[in-house]
Amino acid sequence: MTELEKLCEQALYEEIRDLGDGKSIVRDVPTGRLFYRKELAVYNLQVFSWLKDHKNRSVPRIDSFREEEGKLIVIEEYVQGRTLENLLEEAEDPLPFHERIRILTEICDGLSFLHSALPPIIHRDLKASNIMLTEDGVVKIIDYDAAKVYVRGEKQDTVLMGTHGIAAPEQYGFAPSDVRTDIYGLGKLIERLLPGNVDADRVVARATHIDPKKRYASAAQIREQILRIREHPSNLDTRLEKMIPGYDPRSKAHRVSARAAAAVLSVLILAAAVFSVWRFGIYPGQRRQAMTSQLKVIQSKQTQQEDLPGLIETYLTDYPYAKMHEKEQQQFQTSMEKVLSRFSQEQEIRQTILDTLSANCGEEAADRIRTYAGVEKLLSAGHYEKAFEEIQALRDSDYPGAGEKWAGALKRCYKKAAALEQDYQDQEMISYANRALKLYGLIASSSNAEDPEEKEIHDKTVKAFEQLFVKVLEQADEKSNSGNFEEAEKIYTLLQELPAVGIADQTDLEEKKLENNYRKAESLFSDGNYTSALNIYKDLGDYSDSSSRLLECHYLNAEQYMEEEEYKMAVLSYSSCSGYKDADEKILQAKLLHCRSCAEKPDDEAYDYIEELTAAGYPGSKDVRDTMYTWHVEILNGISLLAGSQQSSHIRVNLFGGAPGASTHLRLETIDNVDGSSTSWTSPEAVSRGGHVDASYNVNTFEYSIFEREHTVKVYSDDGQLIGTWTGVFSKEFM
Repeated sequence: MTELEKLCEQALYEEIRDLGDGKSIVRDVPTGRLFYRKELAVYNLQVFSWLKDHKNRSVPRIDSFREEEGKLIVIEEYVQGRTLENLLEEAEDPLPFHERIRILTEICDGLSFLHSALPPIIHRDLKASNIMLTEDGVVKIIDYDAAKVYVRGEKQDTVLMGTHGIAAPEQYGFAPSDVRTDIYGLGKLIERLLPGNVDADRVVARATHIDPKKRYASAAQIREQILRIREHPSNLDTRLEKMIPGYDPRSKAHRVSARAAAAVLSVLILAAAVFSVWRFGIYPGQRRQAMTSQLKVIQSKQTQQEDLPGLIETYLTDYPYAKMHEKEQQQFQTSMEKVLSRFSQEQEIRQTILDTLSANCGEEAADRIRTYAGVEKLLSAGHYEKAFEEIQALRDSDYPGAGEKWAGALKRCYKKAAALEQDYQDQEMISYANRALKLYGLIASSSNAEDPEEKEIHDKTVKAFEQLFVKVLEQADEKSNSGNFEEAEKIYTLLQELPAVGIADQTDLEEKKLENNYRKAESLFSDGNYTSALNIYKDLGDYSDSSSRLLECHYLNAEQYMEEEEYKMAVLSYSSCSGYKDADEKILQAKLLHCRSCAEKPDDEAYDYIEELTAAGYPGSKDVRDTMYTWHVEILNGISLLAGSQQSSHIRVNLFGGAPGASTHLRLETIDNVDGSSTSWTSPEAVSRGGHVDASYNVNTFEYSIFEREHTVKVYSDDGQLIGTWTGVFSKEFM
């Protein structure tokens, strides 16, 4: 800091107390307000810049900051109060439960504010000593020394920060930090504030999961769970929550109803047990058990193919088909359908099994088993749409059992969809949700809501579809809001491809995609990646202010090209936003700068530019044009021959400049600067710009070496003008 800067700061801020380590409390002299001044050796400038421009009650306001000799000087709001660490250490006056919940929810609000930045700001050191409670009870998250912005594509943090025992595993270099790193720290705070609480432990377990993907995805999400934590959760209520969807132990009506239901359930279980003893004591259950066991052997894939006809024959001998009850016949037919579905290609064994069934069960039963075996093969392979088509055709023809098979197929499809949905919830893989939604959509579009027998599964499926659709849509929105635009785009596209069921038909996903792409363009724009941003703005067309942002991107791109002295590219970019700000004036400026930068070696564009500029009388263009229209040469040399007394230097002259289409013969005069002797050579053909001539300077003597004494090469044009000269010792390097 210069002496003048020190005097200016002292004039603005009067130091009240030196806290050591570059930290102090200062007072704004004109207003008398207190501020906290600190010097940071490790910091993220983008974090403090965003915090200065965005205010929130949960974050100390940044009054000013500046960089100085590798450090950041920050002047921020002075927060009067106590840290959460101090309050928790007071054994005499512990914080009440409701106050602890309030503190946690306000921390969530603060994190939501930080994570709403584009890209999100990650605090990375969330702990009790970094939480302040003001004298008015306002919760503030302090100390942003370790904070960083989320960088998409990072494989790990470049600087490892955080407090040991509290920092998330990825902060030790295993993965990059993101918003879920702060969720981990919040989980540790919940564990500290609510020790031994069953509800809190469940929230902590997910928040601090070692795999970031399995943690809560946002501070808002974990905030909802914090509000559900009870001060004294009972074991019964905990079990009922797991057993009864939507059960709320805080509701008296829920508690009374659930306990009454539990009592009724106990009575029913007891009655069922009595009935089971009676039922299986009288009914010959051993027979049914034996039948089921033998069918499992027949169905087993480990059973040899050649043994199957004999096993089926033995089974039907022991349990004649005609004497089976209806349910037993259905069980047998279903088993045979599964067996036959495995042998669609092995015609010989398939026919043998069918012959056995025809002889023992009759042609009608055998034909039904054969028909539904094809359907079973499709269902087992997951080809539900094709299976539905085949069953529907059988229903239309009033084929026996088609109605029951249709109902069973719908249930199997629903069960598979529900399993995929659970996989999605467990693993957060969008592919599972996509497959589940497609199956739910298939059931909803295939079932008949007007049919009393199908209405229940239709309505249940539509509800499941809509609930999962909303979850996936929220996931896409969350990814878009957090800057993961590619993943959001992918999810929106997947949702667009689904059947138009319920809420899906009412959701404008195209608008969602446009909004997501706009956010992506804005993010690229804020990062200074104007080329990528303008391509997206171009595709967005008239969406929002994309057309004006497109012009701004072209303009800022051109400004960057000007700074990098890429003047031709600047001309193109300024031309793309002609009429915007001073772009038209900047086009002429860029053209002149390009001409000036290559005046001695002009390219084709330079000639076009200079003619336009001189015709318009642009300042400075005439002098540049005169330079461009003058011949310029580049003289190179290298050894051509050196053998005994024979010495020869190869001289190449590259010609630049001149008027368009002009050419000239080149005359080379080579002078020995030791004895004054000289030779002259003229090119046999005229040369135009961009061309070159090659000549040789030959000497036959042992007295001296031309590669050790100074020479001068002069080049003249047709009109006798000296257009280039070189003086030095010829090189011994071969050209």
